[in-house]
Amino acid sequence: MEQIVEFLVDLLWDWPLIITILSTGIYYTLSSEFFQIKYFTFIWRRTFKAISNKDEKNISMFQTLFASLGTTTGIGNITGVTSAVVIGGPGAIFWMLVTGILGMIIKMAEVTLAVYYRDEYKNGTVGGGPMQYIEKGIGEGMNFKSAWVLSTIFGVGILSTLIFTIQNYNASVIISNSFNVPIILVAITYSLITYAAIYKGTKGIKELFIIVVPVITLLYVGAGVLVIVRNGGLFVAALKGIIYDAFSVRAVAGGFIGRGLHETISKGMSRGVYSNEAGWGTSAMIHSTASTNHPIEVGLYGVVEVFLDTIVICFITGIVVVMGILSGISPAGDIVVSAFSLGIGEFSKIIIPITIFLFGLTTSIGWYSYYESILLFFYTRGKMKFNMEKLLKNMKRIYPIPGFIIVVITTNFGGTEGILWGFADILAGIPTFVNMFVVLLLSDKFFELLQDYKERHILCEEAEVIPIFYGEEDRNYYNF
Repeated sequence: MEQIVEFLVDLLWDWPLIITILSTGIYYTLSSEFFQIKYFTFIWRRTFKAISNKDEKNISMFQTLFASLGTTTGIGNITGVTSAVVIGGPGAIFWMLVTGILGMIIKMAEVTLAVYYRDEYKNGTVGGGPMQYIEKGIGEGMNFKSAWVLSTIFGVGILSTLIFTIQNYNASVIISNSFNVPIILVAITYSLITYAAIYKGTKGIKELFIIVVPVITLLYVGAGVLVIVRNGGLFVAALKGIIYDAFSVRAVAGGFIGRGLHETISKGMSRGVYSNEAGWGTSAMIHSTASTNHPIEVGLYGVVEVFLDTIVICFITGIVVVMGILSGISPAGDIVVSAFSLGIGEFSKIIIPITIFLFGLTTSIGWYSYYESILLFFYTRGKMKFNMEKLLKNMKRIYPIPGFIIVVITTNFGGTEGILWGFADILAGIPTFVNMFVVLLLSDKFFELLQDYKERHILCEEAEVIPIFYGEEDRNYYNF
C-alpha cells in the first residue's frame, strides 16, 4: 500500500507537476515582461499603502495578505525545507528560490482572476476562487458546458484534505519531544486552539492573523538573521556551497545525503511549490474577499505572499541549516534547533519548537477558510441542498477532530505517517493540475487587466475603459 501511495505522489509531485508549474511561471513571466521583478518596489509601496484601506463588510487587502500568508506558511517551511537540503544538498535552496520567483507571477494571476470572476452575495460580501473562474471564465466565457466537472474536481479535491490532515500530528510531535509532554495532551490543546480560532468564521480568522502572523514571522526571521550576523564566515561559505551545488553533477559530500543534480533540482523545486502553494489556487479564495477597485491591485499581494513565504522564510530555514551542517552539526536528529543555536543559543530549544507549532496552527486555522469558501460556492450554485448556516456551525464543531484522530491512530495503532502525507499530497495535487490548466487558458484575461492597470496606475496614461469585473461591462469602474 505504501509503495503505491509513494508512486502516485512521485507521479504527481515530482517532475510532472514541477514542469507544469515552472513552464506556466516562465510563460507568465516572459509575457508580462518580468513584471514581478521589474515592478517589485512598486508592489511593496502599494502593499504598505493598503494598510489604511478598510471596508465595513469586506476585509482590507492587507488583512487578506496576512490571512493567506498564515495559511500557506506552515511546518513545511521549516521541516520540509530542512529535508530538502539534507537529501538534495544545499543546491536545493537555489532551485527553491527559482521556483519562488516564478511562483510570484503565478499566484498574482490566480488572485487577479479570482477577484475578477468573484461572486457578490446577498449580504453584500464577495468571494471567489478557482471554481468561480472555472465556471465563468471557461464555462460561460468559452462556452465549455462541462466546466462544472473541473470545478467539482477542484472543490471535492480540496475538501477531501479535511480528512487527511497531518498538521496537528507534526506540531504535537515537535512539542512533545522538545518539552517531554504527552503527545495526546498537546494534540488536544492544538484542537481546542483551532476550534477557538475558527469560532467567528472566516472574517474572525483574518482579524486574528493580522496580529499573530507578523509576530511569528518576525520572531523566526529575526532568529535566522542573528545566526547569519554572528556567523558571517559560515554564511559566505553556505552561499558558495548553494550556488556551486545547484549546478554540480556530482553527489554532495560532507554531511549531506545528496544524490546528484536530479535530486537537488527535484527537492528544491518541489519544496518551493509545496510551500508557497503557487498554482494550487487555494489562497486566491482568501484574497478574493478583499475590498478593491481593481483585480490587479489585489493580485499584487500574490507576489508579496510568495516572496515572504519562499524567498524570505524558506531561505532563512535553508541557509541556517546549511550553515549548521558546515559548522559540524550532524544532519541527523533535530538539525533545525541545533543550527539556530548558532545565533540564539539555548533559546533555540524553546523558540524553534514553539514557532513550528504556531506555523502548524495557522495553517490548520487558515485552511478552514478554504473549506467554507468551497461549500459556499456549491450552496450558491444549487449543486448541494443543505442548510448553509447549520452546516457551517456543525463543521466548526468537528473541524479539528480529523487531525486529532490521526494523532491517536499514528501514535497508538501503528499508523504510518508516510501514507497519511501521501494521501494528502495526492488529494492536493489533482486540483492543482486542474487549476494550472485553467490559469493558462485564462491568461489573456489576466494580461488584459494587467495592461489596463499598468497604463492607469503605473504609467499614469489614458487608457480605453474596459470592464474590470466580470459581468458588469456597462459600468464605469474608474472613479478612484
